Amino acid sequence: MKRMSFVMAFLITGYALGIWNYILLPKVYINTGLMGVFLSLLMTLIVVYAVYLEVESTRRTKYLAYEFLRKVAERPRLVYTFLGLGIIFAGILAYYGFYGFSFVYFNGSPYVTAFFAILTIAGSALLLVVFRGKIIKLLSALSILFILFTVLSAVLIIHAASGAITSPKAVQYTHSTLSSMFSTTNVGVEWEVLYALVGVVLAFGLGVGAYYVVGSFSPYYLNIKRVMSIVLVLQLIISFAASITTAYAIGFAYQGYVNAQNEYNKIYVEEGRIVHNMSATPNPQKLSELFKKLSELNSSLRKIKVRLVHFEKVKRYVSNKIFSPFVIIEGFYDVPRVIEESDLPGAGTVSVLLLLSIYLASLTTIIVLIEIMGQLVGEVTKYERSVNLSIVTLNSSVLTALMLSEAFRKFLVAVLLYAAVLIASFELQSVLKLDFFKRRSVLSIFAFMLVVGIIAFLRGLQSGLIPAAGALTGLVLLMFGLGRKLSKGF
Repeated sequence: MKRMSFVMAFLITGYALGIWNYILLPKVYINTGLMGVFLSLLMTLIVVYAVYLEVESTRRTKYLAYEFLRKVAERPRLVYTFLGLGIIFAGILAYYGFYGFSFVYFNGSPYVTAFFAILTIAGSALLLVVFRGKIIKLLSALSILFILFTVLSAVLIIHAASGAITSPKAVQYTHSTLSSMFSTTNVGVEWEVLYALVGVVLAFGLGVGAYYVVGSFSPYYLNIKRVMSIVLVLQLIISFAASITTAYAIGFAYQGYVNAQNEYNKIYVEEGRIVHNMSATPNPQKLSELFKKLSELNSSLRKIKVRLVHFEKVKRYVSNKIFSPFVIIEGFYDVPRVIEESDLPGAGTVSVLLLLSIYLASLTTIIVLIEIMGQLVGEVTKYERSVNLSIVTLNSSVLTALMLSEAFRKFLVAVLLYAAVLIASFELQSVLKLDFFKRRSVLSIFAFMLVVGIIAFLRGLQSGLIPAAGALTGLVLLMFGLGRKLSKGF
């Protein structure tokens, strides 16, 4: 029983720990300080309780997720809402999971990113088909490996950064980044506190019916409270490790910037000396050698200028108080690029570890997500498992391919940021139909999430044409799901 509790806890943690813990939440904490950390912790407690309610709902009723929506919640069309949002989740996770490698090593080619993102989705589905019958063990094993890797990579990155960050400016910059995450004076500006709450909901993957599915195959003897307690502890540890890792990676990048500046100044002085010698040297052979040396220095100077420009983007990422989620998400990847370009010892290792952490965070979530959606499709269509997974894979892959368009990427990110919490609140509302739980507690959680969801939705409407379109699309998806009649066909 205890063993099964740990297996389920690691499975849920692997699903819940995604890319948002790296590419969104650390920036929120930099801008909001302890206020953001406290609100994230509060939201984590609320979300963990919501997850507990959803898992227990199907576990106790012994219904499959779709049966629960049809017979208890009386909202069968919510399954389509969950599948629609789940496909968007999978596409974004796959794209941004590999985006860093493409950005650093393939000049940011969207075609390379999309190709490997689709390969990740297809590979995940294939893995689920091959390991049929051992899915829970597979998913929990992958989650355990990922959690261990996250902790190990965090330790290695912090160790490497601590040894490489030597200049007073870089040390001060690193400490400043770390202290801003836990500052009592940083209370946030405008909407950052909202994104602290939304980020937690996205990290746990609410809004796609995942935990109703998990509850449907959880054994009767499983202690869900124990499972969720373990999940809470693991989630807090890993989230903290991810944030600290990001802070040290930024400091590592700053040391590379300091070194590049020093190198630039030395080359500039050397160029001046060569030009002076050229004017005083009539010997053609000597002039030719000086010209060659000057050309080499100019080439080095151009490369250093590019590195300095790249780090200016990192500085803007850290210091910019105007919070644009899409800019923040894609701007994060300047950090590993600057690290990779630096000449610091261990720079390549730090960059790869950071990128691998993000990729594995997306992979463990994607695998669980595809399995969840495959089961939802199967409950509706009654098709074979391989067919259900193929339907999910095909739709997710098509959506990922369309993300070659930056405007479409912004649109999909907007659906998640500005509508996912709203959908997640009505996902939880179904629990109100049961008498297993204290109605007042469930109603309080639902009301809180609903308020956050409405505020996020309104924020989306105020953020421009594409974010507004994303928010409205999410609302349409939700309104369709709240209908009571189920259209025939899939």
